[in-house]
Amino acid sequence: VEIEKIAEGQDLRYKATVAVMPKGKLGHKYKARIKQINAGNKSKSFAIEEKEIDLELEKLANSRVKLVTVRREAKKNDNVEIDFSVALDGRALEKGTSKNHPLVIGQGLFIPGFEDNLIGMAEGEEKEFTLSFPADYHEKKLAGQPAVFKVKMNLVQEREVPEINDAFAQSLGNFADLTALKKQLRENMEHEQKHKREEKIRSDYVEALAEDLEVELPDVLVESEAEKMTEELAGQIKAMGMDLEKYLSQLKKTREDLKKDWKPQAEKRIKAALALKEAALMEEIQVATEEIEAEANKTLQYYKKTQDAKEGIDMERFYNYTKSVLENEKLFELLGRL
Repeated sequence: VEIEKIAEGQDLRYKATVAVMPKGKLGHKYKARIKQINAGNKSKSFAIEEKEIDLELEKLANSRVKLVTVRREAKKNDNVEIDFSVALDGRALEKGTSKNHPLVIGQGLFIPGFEDNLIGMAEGEEKEFTLSFPADYHEKKLAGQPAVFKVKMNLVQEREVPEINDAFAQSLGNFADLTALKKQLRENMEHEQKHKREEKIRSDYVEALAEDLEVELPDVLVESEAEKMTEELAGQIKAMGMDLEKYLSQLKKTREDLKKDWKPQAEKRIKAALALKEAALMEEIQVATEEIEAEANKTLQYYKKTQDAKEGIDMERFYNYTKSVLENEKLFELLGRL
C-alpha cells in the first residue's frame, strides 16, 4: 500500500497493489497419464500374507509383556536399567551420561558392542570398557572415535511374553479364539492397505494434473503459502510442547531461511490446488447445495453445540472448504473411471 495523499479534512488517497489468484490452463495430457495410473493399479492385490499376520501378533504379544525382576546375570532380551557415562580422551561427553536408563538387551539401540557388554552383568555390578563409534555415526565429530564407557547395572528383569493362543486372543476383547483374532487383524490390515493405496493413487492424480498445468505464480502468493506452511509447523511444534524459534535456533536457521527452503514445496501445493480446480471446471463437476450443507452439518456435529461452532468458525470459509472437498471427491471418482 502506498499513501499518495493524506490531509486533514480531505479524502485519503492511496494506491494498493494486490495479487490476483492466477488462472491456469490445463491441457489434455493428464488424461493419458491418469489412464496409466489406473491400469498400473488394477492388477495390484490387497491380500495379506500369513507371515504379516504373525508379525502383528508378535507385536501385540510384546506390547503386553510382563516384567519380572530376577536376581541373576543379564542376558539377551532382558529388560534392564543402567547408569552409564561416556568419555572421549578423558573428558565426559555432553549428553553422554544417564541414570536408571531403561533398555532391552539385543534391540540394538546403542552403538554396536554396547549391549553385548551388558550380558553377564548382575544387579549392582559395575563395568568399564572401550568401544569405537561407527564410522558413519550421525555425530561426525564422534564417528570412528574410541570412547570409554562406564556402566552400573541397577535392575535386571525377565520379559515374560504371553503365549499366542486362544486365551491370549480372548484377553484382547470379544474374540472367541485365535482364529477370530487373526480374521479381524487381516480385515484391519487389508483396510489400511487399501486406504494407503487410494491415498497414493490420488497423490499421483494430483501430480499428473499439476504437471499438465500452465500457470505463472505471483511471488506474493508463493510467499503467502510458505508463511502458511511455517504457521502449520509452528502449530505442530507447539502441540509437542516446543517453541518454533527455539526449534529454528537448534537448526541454526531463521524463519526466513525456512520459508526460502519451502518455496519449491509452496509452489507445488499452489499448483496442485489450482490444477484440481481447473480439472473440476473442465470436467463440469457440480456439487448441489444440499450435499454441501449435509456434509457441513456432519462436521459440525463433532461440536457439542452447533451455535458454539458457528461462533468460532468463519462459516462462509467453512462452506467453501466443504464444497471444495466434495468437488475433489467427485473429481477423483471420475478420474478413477478413465
